[in-house]
Amino acid sequence: MHQALTRPRIITLSLTISLPALLLALIFLTLTPGVAYAHSPIFLRPGAEPAPITDAEKSWAIYGRLAPGTAYDLIPVEAGEGEKLKLQLLVPKRDDLAQYRPRVALIGPGLRGTLPPGAPVSPGAGEGALLLPEPAAPSEFYEPFTQTRYWTYGETTGTFPAAGRYRIVVYDPAGKGGPYTVALGEREDFGPADLLGFPATWLKVKTWFRR
Repeated sequence: MHQALTRPRIITLSLTISLPALLLALIFLTLTPGVAYAHSPIFLRPGAEPAPITDAEKSWAIYGRLAPGTAYDLIPVEAGEGEKLKLQLLVPKRDDLAQYRPRVALIGPGLRGTLPPGAPVSPGAGEGALLLPEPAAPSEFYEPFTQTRYWTYGETTGTFPAAGRYRIVVYDPAGKGGPYTVALGEREDFGPADLLGFPATWLKVKTWFRR
């Protein structure tokens, strides 16, 4: 769910892609223990409700952008009781985003927490919430597949307490808006189709990162 949509901007990028080099780098990263980072990408489209994620333990990278104001995003997730939970919030490391502090929470059955005042949504009947803790200072993260750098603004691990539909909510209490990535799950599942589609994914991430 997206709110407060803004008029799309026309962005001109100058990117030079060496397809053989990218594929070789991808193969190396995929086959090298301790180096692989193979999140399956999901790019949120303004105004379109995303399809539910049905494998919560698989490693996903959800790329979104909050419009200034009261905008927020909701990402539905189907999970089973006891399935592993890993949730992380990242923001592109850019000077213009140094003061940008979005928040991420998980809402769903079996959770016992609440959301702070001013949150754009509230848990429904039989639901609770889990708000990702906000670090005093963000850590830095380098993503080798797309050669992009991020600040990490929160992470939690555990298990889903009950079977059912959960919602990841992303919002900016200050209303500044900007890009974000939510990383969900940790089981790498990277096949031939992902390898062949990697150049297009690389370009999408680079375009998203620089807007």
